[in-house]
Amino acid sequence: MKHFGIEVITATALTDARSDGLRKAVTFLHHGQPRSVSAADILLAIGRKPNIESLDLAMAGVAIEHGRIPANEFMQTSAPRIYAAGDCTGPHEIVHLAVPQGANAAHNIAHPETPRRLDERLLSAVIFIEPQVAVVGLTEKTATTRGIPYLTAGHRFSELGMVKRMTVHELAGMPHYHPTLAELCLRFLTNFTSNR
Repeated sequence: MKHFGIEVITATALTDARSDGLRKAVTFLHHGQPRSVSAADILLAIGRKPNIESLDLAMAGVAIEHGRIPANEFMQTSAPRIYAAGDCTGPHEIVHLAVPQGANAAHNIAHPETPRRLDERLLSAVIFIEPQVAVVGLTEKTATTRGIPYLTAGHRFSELGMVKRMTVHELAGMPHYHPTLAELCLRFLTNFTSNR
């Protein structure tokens, strides 16, 4: 990002935002010191909050923590016969996890004798910049925090071309980050092979 002239400033507290001629300006505290920056445009991204207030979940015995519905690995809430999936459960607000969460919740409701759990090893995150940055699985920090032993390795992107010999359906069944072109191509390929 430095190559493109992008400066990232973390650990801030916004104190003011205003128009300054044709530019926009913000003032914030950074390590206790006031600082101002201006730009042609400003993007404010502060996250999302699930819209669950009207559900009166407390009446059903469903606990709420930090504005979210905590669910266990089987997507059960604190009320064992009530399940939750997707962004309302957090902490990952991404479609490619919400879909298998919902599928697992539906399976576990219909088949409690053979419950399914979410495989968090396939958790991925993407930053849509140029070049793109992606992470799959646990980070070193998360593994250390959980006391999980790990090894690290690297591989040159230019040498990529490994094959697992998966079928189209096996490949499509893996969680793919949404929305990406790869996800769309796999859906098309899966539908194409299924209709032949």
